Amino acid sequence: MSGERLSEEEERKFRERSLVEIIERQIKRARDITKEIAFAVEHAKTAMDAEDYAYTKQSISDAKKQVEKLGKELLYAQMLCWDLMKVRGDE
Repeated sequence: MSGERLSEEEERKFRERSLVEIIERQIKRARDITKEIAFAVEHAKTAMDAEDYAYTKQSISDAKKQVEKLGKELLYAQMLCWDLMKVRGDE
């Protein structure tokens, strides 16, 4: 098998499966980041109720960083989806 090449269709299906798996991982990452954002927001609310403004500021900063991270992860997922569309011929 070392000298054999995959047919064009087999290669396309392999690439499609690989992209789908990577996209699924990106979705999981995005969900995890969303949970982290919710956690930071809850901490900020608790800190505001306790009038702990330094902790409120830190929690808001943490949430902001996670939102920026989420944006990058979603952009990467979108790019992967475009690649998947090209592989499938759905352009």
